[in-house]
Amino acid sequence: PWNSSQNERVTRRVLPEVINPAIDQRNCPAGFPVTHYVGVAGVGADAGRLPAGDPRAGMFGYGRTTRPEDLPRGASNTIAIMGVAERLGPWGSGGEATVRALTRRPYVNGPDGFGSGQPDGMLVGMADGSVRFISKDTDSELIERLATLGHDLQAKADRLPLVGPQPPEKEGSKPQPQFVEKPGPQPDPADKAAPGERPEPEPAEAPRLPADLPDIPTRLAERLPAVQLERVPLLRAVEVLCSVSTLPISIDTDALAELDVGLDDAVSVDLQNTTVAEMLAKIAESRGLACVVEKTQVLLTSPEAHRQQLVSRNYAVDDLAGDKAETETLGLLVQKLVVPESWQIAGGRGKLEAPARSLAITQTESIHHRITVFLEKLRVARGLPLRSSLDREQVKLQTRHTAAKPLLQRELTANFRQPAALAEVLGFLSYAADAQIVIDHAALASAGITAATKASVAVSSQPLAVALRELLTPLGLGYRVVDERTIEITFRQALASRLELEFYPVRPLVDKGHSAAELMETIRRRVAPAAWNDAGGPAAMYFDKSAACLIVLQSQPAQVGIEQLLAELARQ
Repeated sequence: PWNSSQNERVTRRVLPEVINPAIDQRNCPAGFPVTHYVGVAGVGADAGRLPAGDPRAGMFGYGRTTRPEDLPRGASNTIAIMGVAERLGPWGSGGEATVRALTRRPYVNGPDGFGSGQPDGMLVGMADGSVRFISKDTDSELIERLATLGHDLQAKADRLPLVGPQPPEKEGSKPQPQFVEKPGPQPDPADKAAPGERPEPEPAEAPRLPADLPDIPTRLAERLPAVQLERVPLLRAVEVLCSVSTLPISIDTDALAELDVGLDDAVSVDLQNTTVAEMLAKIAESRGLACVVEKTQVLLTSPEAHRQQLVSRNYAVDDLAGDKAETETLGLLVQKLVVPESWQIAGGRGKLEAPARSLAITQTESIHHRITVFLEKLRVARGLPLRSSLDREQVKLQTRHTAAKPLLQRELTANFRQPAALAEVLGFLSYAADAQIVIDHAALASAGITAATKASVAVSSQPLAVALRELLTPLGLGYRVVDERTIEITFRQALASRLELEFYPVRPLVDKGHSAAELMETIRRRVAPAAWNDAGGPAAMYFDKSAACLIVLQSQPAQVGIEQLLAELARQ
């Protein structure tokens, strides 16, 4: 049975996809996590057991199958899912907990327990994926007709308001964003909430290292009777494995970018009588990745050869350097801004020679990728053609923070006043904002925090950036923008020590009379002054005269501060 001891490792885990933040109850009396959504069985106490074709049968039953051709009014006029606020049951069980019939009127916040937390109505999911709002004043007979598959072709859902995105009109079209920005001038919440550039409440006393550190070898050796994933996004496949094994699996997002692997890339796994380790290896292998086990953490990253093996390569830079002196200057710039600690001049293994108008570089494939990106961005800044196979989108000069502003500004509502597992809360925020949120488990572990650490947040129609700040700051955590759709949760100290390279075209400021020296001095004085290399820190900055562009190696919080400072100077 679903609640047997061998199933409890799964059935006692929260399933964020079926949690409604407007409802406080999260567990049933037996301690199993509940679901706040149920499939609609139809009308009548026996609806779940009715045969297919019965006029009182709904989308879901205890032994019947519903096909698209079984919906005489069409999917947009058939209720498939309804919220429940009372008589809640475990998501892992069958029966009324997950499939429920309409038995007693009124149906909205009535005796059957249907409801989604709104006092004046409730949200329902239609079979086409759209969401509609049913007012408490909606005719009960209309609700019954929409909840059954009977041949009543006059029952239409167009009287019920649509909520959120509408389903695509035709195959292949993409759904619209889930949240619409409010019109009119507003302060930029992404700027307000970006970590590091403004004083924030001090986090609570640093927690101690957790006592229940995972036994990685034991968990990797655990057996799984069968695993079948058919074209599941890579991120979702890793989340499933984390849930099944309770292993803290981190994803090296930089390595994925270097290998041109996306979190949305499809993964298929079909294994019988396997182990957690074999499943993890299969997921990694399918996308050309590798698994690295370090003490109490598992990391999905690039293969060892990509990270460690030195490779020699020549870069033609005749378009960027006119003579040997300019070539040597460019070579020094590469060593100053592209993983500085990896070069021989800083005690690393990388080697660079600068014969006239070319660079002979010995480095790992990982760093070669970063060098290529740097040189191509320099070409973009100078208005020159690209020379590599990189797509122009990969080397645009837009900062990560700017690229993610539409995501960070996306409004949502979350009600986790009652503390829940951090992973559960982040799972809901990811779903509500249509974002990809990954956890750097190793960074969190250094702060004594795990995905199971309790956290709370309560926001109403607030940007994702605000929700993340309210959730993470009390834990001493922060977030890092990976790309326009991906956010990484990490420890704030790790965030401050991780350097990133950004380009800032400043020709308009130069044309207004600001000299490069003045701009650089202002930035060093006002943004993370102790972090710059002339103050003994690791951060560096260079002004490229040909492009009138500042090239900055700094932490992401500092990069956000620089971006805001330059915008402030432009407005003056």
